[in-house]
Amino acid sequence: MSKRVMVVFFILLMIFTLSACKGKENHEESANPELDSSVTFQILKTKAMQTAQAQLTLASILEPTQTPQNPIKTLHNSSETLPTAYPVEEQPLVTETPLPTAEEQTMQPQEPTYTPWPSNSQYDCQVALVAPAAGENLSPDSAFETHWRLTNSGSQAWDHNSIDFVFMDGEKLHTSGDIIDLKKNVNPGETIDFFLPIQTPSQIGSFQTAWILKRGNLYFCSLNLSIQVNSTP
Repeated sequence: MSKRVMVVFFILLMIFTLSACKGKENHEESANPELDSSVTFQILKTKAMQTAQAQLTLASILEPTQTPQNPIKTLHNSSETLPTAYPVEEQPLVTETPLPTAEEQTMQPQEPTYTPWPSNSQYDCQVALVAPAAGENLSPDSAFETHWRLTNSGSQAWDHNSIDFVFMDGEKLHTSGDIIDLKKNVNPGETIDFFLPIQTPSQIGSFQTAWILKRGNLYFCSLNLSIQVNSTP
């Protein structure tokens, strides 16, 4: 028998055997329907579980694995300009200069000055005589009389009831009061003699005194006297 015939025979035998087993199996399933349904359920359940497991396995194979990556921080150059720090300038201290107190301010003594009284066309005079003469030497603590001779050079008469001789400035060398009445009226162009008692000081030095004619608020015709007191005149 050839080898090909043996193979065909073997295949036919296998088909026949399988057909016989299949018929017997169908017969047993018909005889016990409960067993057949239970077995069928278990088979279907097993196949379903296998199918689900296979799908999960296939999905896990096909799904790409995602590898977690840490975010990379990118540093960007900021376009904002930072404020520039400037050095702080120190302000100079301001010190106040103390003003001198009243005690620190010293007043220098000033000698009196004698300025001729301004002339007035209505009331004015000319000094014709002065005795003693200016700068004459006199002894200390000596009494004498000053003599002025005056001429009315103005246009108005001097009324003795309204015009007086009054002390104006300088050393008080006179022994009378500060106001002396005019003894008579003096018309324009006329003269009058004015006498004033004087006491020289006890100290040595130069001394000045000044008198003037007064009519109400009007002053005119100033009279000045300057003497020198020495120990040996």
